Amino acid sequence: MRIAAVALASCVVLACSGTASIDPNAAPGVDDAGEGGGGEGRGGADASGGDDAASGADVEPGDAGGPDAPVTDAAGGDDVAMPDAGDASTSDTATAEDAAPDAPPFGGAPEITRVYPEVVLSDGLFYVEGERLARLPNDVRETRVQILPEVGDPIEARVVAGVPGRVVVSAPADLHERLPGLGTVVLTTPEGGDTWQPVFATNDSTFSGKTLPGAGFVGNVYRLVEGAPQLPDLDAPCGDAVVRTDTGCPFTSILVGAVNIPERSWDAGFPGLLADVQEWFAIRFDGYLEITTPGEYGFRTCSDDGSTFEVDSGSGLAVVVDNDGTHSMQCREGTVTLDAGRHAARLGYYQGPRTEIGMVLSWRPPGGDWAVIPEEALRLFELDAF
Repeated sequence: MRIAAVALASCVVLACSGTASIDPNAAPGVDDAGEGGGGEGRGGADASGGDDAASGADVEPGDAGGPDAPVTDAAGGDDVAMPDAGDASTSDTATAEDAAPDAPPFGGAPEITRVYPEVVLSDGLFYVEGERLARLPNDVRETRVQILPEVGDPIEARVVAGVPGRVVVSAPADLHERLPGLGTVVLTTPEGGDTWQPVFATNDSTFSGKTLPGAGFVGNVYRLVEGAPQLPDLDAPCGDAVVRTDTGCPFTSILVGAVNIPERSWDAGFPGLLADVQEWFAIRFDGYLEITTPGEYGFRTCSDDGSTFEVDSGSGLAVVVDNDGTHSMQCREGTVTLDAGRHAARLGYYQGPRTEIGMVLSWRPPGGDWAVIPEEALRLFELDAF
């Protein structure tokens, strides 16, 4: 849920010089804001399907690699206190004079349109998208981000890189201890501030730990009705009858690097998810594959329960691997020919009833062997360099 913001009378700045260059016009593979009546800014990108990829070969599971004015809630009218500019405790605090003398104005108060993932890993990265978030590419010295817990002091987060349309933020290592429940992201510049909620914190991520900036897949999580037999319609999940919308659609989002969850007991949960999400849910992971060597690629999903993998080889997303349904850990694979460059990709995962859970995504590059796809090959959005 997004909370509307008012301009701040004081100047709040944070000095965190970024060295990265990001394409501000490119969007990650996530739904446009407000899809399906869920929380504003939540969801994943729609994509056209295709049928030019092969799928369906059975293989053995053992082969897998492994933001001092009150802010009114736009929806309900509740007031949210913006942090005092004097509360900043970072030693890197700068002043407006530190900005380049020929730097253009922000053009108005910042506006947040999305924060992802909503479940933030301590000492990990999260992303804030919107308008007027930074003055210039690589100049985030006047952009400050905090996380407000329901009880307690504001939590400073470090802006590490950004452009006017997107900033990359590093969460503190103790975020999961200081944010036991729901949090609100606050982004301020000398022009004003804006807020967004909810966000949550976790220190549980057995995918690959802390991801590289811009790397990985973002996964939108959907609760399913009990008895759902397979993945919902991933092109329009919030319209699918098996998807619950009473708790938000999507329910939350997570960020992953390499997708490598060997089979485990269902009560251990799915890494990165909240503790009560253990069965009857689906996740749609979106991003890009970074292909350096053109040729025929094999892709494999090993999952308990179902999974699908889609890749855009030039004519839109098409299913390469269909491993859907309710079943124990099993692997299926398919092949597709890819040119060098970035290709949109989507991984669907479905967890039905207890008792086991697992999801491994592997590939076989041209002339190579089967291995878990490394996070360096998985991208959230188009970018120039980090």
